[in-house]
Amino acid sequence: MARIRPYESQASPLGQVTTQQAQLADVGGPGLEHVGQALTQSGAAGAHAYQLLQAQEDANATTKVHVAMAEMANRATQELAKKKATADPADTDFFGTVYRGGVAEGEEPAAGSLHDQLNKLREQVTNPVAQRRFETEAAALTNQVLVQATAFQGHLAGVHAKQQAIQLTNQLQAMVQTDPSQHMNAIALMTAAVNDPQGIFARPGMDAGAREVITRSMTEQISSSTVRGMIGDSPQHALHSLQSGEWDAQLTGEQKIVLIGAAETGIRTMEVEARRAEAEALRQQKAKHDRTDQAFGAKFALSQANPGNAQFKPLTATEIGQALLTNEIDGPTGRAWLNMIEESTRRGPVGVHTNETVERSLFKRIYLPDGDPKKIIDTAPIYDAYLKKQLSDTDMGRLRDEMVKSRSPEGSQFGKE
Repeated sequence: MARIRPYESQASPLGQVTTQQAQLADVGGPGLEHVGQALTQSGAAGAHAYQLLQAQEDANATTKVHVAMAEMANRATQELAKKKATADPADTDFFGTVYRGGVAEGEEPAAGSLHDQLNKLREQVTNPVAQRRFETEAAALTNQVLVQATAFQGHLAGVHAKQQAIQLTNQLQAMVQTDPSQHMNAIALMTAAVNDPQGIFARPGMDAGAREVITRSMTEQISSSTVRGMIGDSPQHALHSLQSGEWDAQLTGEQKIVLIGAAETGIRTMEVEARRAEAEALRQQKAKHDRTDQAFGAKFALSQANPGNAQFKPLTATEIGQALLTNEIDGPTGRAWLNMIEESTRRGPVGVHTNETVERSLFKRIYLPDGDPKKIIDTAPIYDAYLKKQLSDTDMGRLRDEMVKSRSPEGSQFGKE
């Protein structure tokens, strides 16, 4: 018969496990200990592998940021150079033009601007380590652009101030050259513009020394134009004003020398013009006298050729006297005509024969070279020969006409030959 081993409780009357403690050998022996150690070592190796992978990922992401920021810096440098080449001197925010594409601060940057490119690159960087590196380099690049743009802003201020100074000076120069008496008004307008704290000449980069240089330069240009206006009005007065030292404080030495030369040239020009005008007046007067002389000659000749014909009235002393009073004929020629009328009256119907020797001599003298003292340049020698009864009425008229023709551009046919 089988024997059944009675059950022995492992709990104490208090419900506790018996005080005998289990040993490793009681639950599996040394093999299970080895398994635990292996698991512990495997977990440590896994954690180490994860750290290595994360470090590699961080390194790759960070390097990509370096490469991207290098490319960004290159584009920023090229864009800055382009903007400098096309910059408007009136641009008061050159950094904003380069960095934000001209959009006001606080607004969405313009597409393609440096700020816009940095924003897009920031969105692409997801690795925390790379993000920190990106922010550091983005700040450095932005600061670099800011420094370069700020330095160039000072250059733009100078360029813009120079342009404005030129425009202002041109207007004031035109004003004083038209009316030199506006000189002090022009200087006052210029000074107010340059020293206005709200004006272009008070922009950053334009210190008091720069404004002083601009003021001096503009004063010299305005003063030079004022003197040129004076030269146009009266070169004699302008020359005296320059030589007396009146403009020494407002002109350079070189300007003064040039203006003195211009004043002297103006004086010579006026003298030449005066002589030309005088000569032209004399020429016109001479032409008027010649026309009257020819008219008298024609009337005299027709009357002599048609005696008693009422259609061809004789030349009278009254006509000649009136021509003398109105300066239609010169005095010597008018008196010669009066003498010829008297002589013609004395001769009566009996004609006078021409002295051929006298006639040939007078004819040749008409065509002597200019400057020859014997050359006949007016009708006086011809009329004198007539009064001496050396020329007939007909030959006197012919020689007179020949002398008039010889003074024309064409000359007589005989003179050309």
